[in-house]
Amino acid sequence: MIRKSKWNLKTVSEIALLYNTRFEFQRNEYGPYKWALRNKKLDKVCFHMNKKEHIDRTKWNFKLVQKEAKKYKTRYKFQRGSSGAYHWSYKHGFYEEITKHMTKVIKWDYNSVKEEASKYIKAGDFKEFSRGAYNWAKRKNILNDIGSHFIISSGFNSRELAILYYIRIEKDGDIVYKIGITNNNVKKRFQDEYKYITEIMIKEYKTGQEALDMEQSILRDYSYAKYQGEAILRSGNTEMFNYDILNLDEEYKPNEYRFINGEWKKIK
Repeated sequence: MIRKSKWNLKTVSEIALLYNTRFEFQRNEYGPYKWALRNKKLDKVCFHMNKKEHIDRTKWNFKLVQKEAKKYKTRYKFQRGSSGAYHWSYKHGFYEEITKHMTKVIKWDYNSVKEEASKYIKAGDFKEFSRGAYNWAKRKNILNDIGSHFIISSGFNSRELAILYYIRIEKDGDIVYKIGITNNNVKKRFQDEYKYITEIMIKEYKTGQEALDMEQSILRDYSYAKYQGEAILRSGNTEMFNYDILNLDEEYKPNEYRFINGEWKKIK
């Protein structure tokens, strides 16, 4: 049985649009890059990129890797953001020296984990953005204790009227997009954090289950574009995206490209 690739021209083009050079594209998104190369679509998906690239992924040395590592505050972000330099430092025995300026792994205990958990109101966000503390609590079987304040599904009722919302969030220099569902309106859902939000789309459903099904479908279809940074809001950070995945934001367009008739075109 032949396994169907999850990549296609549109998804690979959307990812490529996030990068300015082919080097960055290849280094950070090897799967989509390999698909484009194998299907002879690399020139097409990289049409907007700078043609001059000065760094070759295969030519890492100590000075280059050390310079690259200084861009990151944690080893995890170094690994995710620059896998080539990360693996070079491991292979050549310089890993500890290269990463000595980075935040060390925290030795969790009950008090520190409880304090960390208090920063979140949903168990899902605690797991997503503080995995070390979450895993420690899970191993010690104290999740119910330290997470007693967590809200279960934000009080969402799948049998009541609900809305599916799509919003833009601007906070502390970050701009992300979020899909979500609620039995309330968006302003009531986010309360004092609503000041960071612009409503892009609101769609009503007769039941919460219908809204939930649509939300999960969108999250699956655009999983490759999910925001992976630090928590921006108190909850709901796992349903955020790096850019306007639905192309619905008419007021704010960080790029002027749109996917039209099978290819990316610049909007004049």
